[in-house]
Amino acid sequence: MSYWKFIKQDWPLLGFGFLLTALSGPGQTFFVGLFRDSISGYFGISIGDFGLIFSIATLISAAVFFWSGKIIDRWTVQRTTSVFALLFAASAALVGLAPHIAVLAIAIFGIRHVGQALMSHVSSTTMARYFNHNRAKAASLASMGYSAGEAIFPICVVTVLGIAGWRLTWLLIAAVIAIVFLPVARLLLRINRRDLSLDREVTSDTPALTSSRDVDPAENWSRKDVLRDRRFYLILPALLGSPYLLTGVFFHQASLAAESGLGLEVIAGCFTAFAIAKMAGSLVMGPVVDRHGYLKPYPVCVFFLGLSLLVLGLSESFAGVWIFYVMSGFAVGAGIPVSGALWPGLYGTRQLGAIRSMLSSVMVVATGLAPASYGYMLDAGVSIKQIAVGGSAYSFLSALSLVVLVIVFRDKKEIKTIG
Repeated sequence: MSYWKFIKQDWPLLGFGFLLTALSGPGQTFFVGLFRDSISGYFGISIGDFGLIFSIATLISAAVFFWSGKIIDRWTVQRTTSVFALLFAASAALVGLAPHIAVLAIAIFGIRHVGQALMSHVSSTTMARYFNHNRAKAASLASMGYSAGEAIFPICVVTVLGIAGWRLTWLLIAAVIAIVFLPVARLLLRINRRDLSLDREVTSDTPALTSSRDVDPAENWSRKDVLRDRRFYLILPALLGSPYLLTGVFFHQASLAAESGLGLEVIAGCFTAFAIAKMAGSLVMGPVVDRHGYLKPYPVCVFFLGLSLLVLGLSESFAGVWIFYVMSGFAVGAGIPVSGALWPGLYGTRQLGAIRSMLSSVMVVATGLAPASYGYMLDAGVSIKQIAVGGSAYSFLSALSLVVLVIVFRDKKEIKTIG
C-alpha cells in the first residue's frame, strides 16, 4: 500500500501518533538545551551543573519509566493520553514558575518523563500494536511529528525567548499542551475507525527478519525472555549510541555554536535541515523495512550516524556543521521504521508496552548520562568536536556488532531461541 492510500485510510490514528511525537518536543533534549544559558545564568550555576541536574532527572525518569511504561498495557489509549497530557502541562508550568533550583529539578524530571518518554512511548506503542500491516510505514509517518517539532520549535523558542524570557515561554508551552493538544488528540481517537481495545488478539504480517526462521511475532515474550536473548546484547550497543551521542551534542548546542563561530540562532536553524533529513530517512526506509525485513538495514543507519559525527569532528566550517545535522537526521530517521518493526517482530505485541518501556529505559539512561558527562568534559577543556570523533568510532563498532548479528542469525538457526 502506498503512503497516500495508507494516510487516506487511517489518517485519524496516524495523525494521533504524529501529534504525540510532535508535542513531545518540549521534553526533548534539543528543546531544553535552548534554555541552558538562560536557566543556568538565572540560578547562578555552571553548564556542567545544569547538565548534571538534567542528567539526574533523566536517569530517575528511566527508573520510573520501567514501571510507568507498562500503563499502556493496562489503560486504554484515551485514558493514558489524557492523564499524561495533563501531567505534561503541569510539569511545563512548574518549570516556568520554579522559585528554587530544587523545584526546577523536579519540573525537569516531569517534562523529561512525561514529555520525552511517555508521550513518545504512547505513540510508538500505539502504532506498533494497532497496525498489523504496514507497521513500519505507520512508525515512519508518526515519527514525522518529531521532525515537525525539530523544524519548528527551535526557531520559535529562540524568538519567544528573546521577547518574553524563559519563564513565560514555559507557561505558554503548558497552555498549548492543555488547551490545544489534548482536545485535538482526543478528537482524533474518537473519530478513528480501528479497534483500540486492549484485549484484541494481535498478529503480524510484517516480513521476517532475514528468512522464515524469525521468531513468531505472536509469541508472548516477557522482559525476562528478552534479557536472556543473545540477539538483544548484539543490538544493545547501537541502541545506546544514538541517544547518548546526539543528546550530548544537542544539549550543549550553545558550545557547538561557540566553537564554530556561529550564533545560537544559526544552530537552531540547522535543526530544520535535521528535521527534513530525518523525515526523508524515515520515508525512504519505511517501505524498505515492510518489504525486506527490519534488521539488515540497521547497520547502515548506525554507520551513517558514525560518519556524520566524524564529519562534525573533523570540520572547521559551517558547512561541516550543516552536513552533520543533515546526515545524522537521515540516520536517525531511517532507524525509526527499523525500530518500529524490530521489537514487535522479534518479541511480539502482547507485552509490547512492557518490553518497549524496558528498552526505552535503557535508552533514557544513555540520554541521561550525556548532558552531565559532556558538560564536565567541556568544563575540563575537551571540545564538542573531539567528543564527536570518539563518538564516531563507537558508532562504527556498534554497526559491526549488528553485522555480526545479521550473519549469525542467517547461518545459525539456534540463535533465534532464548539463551
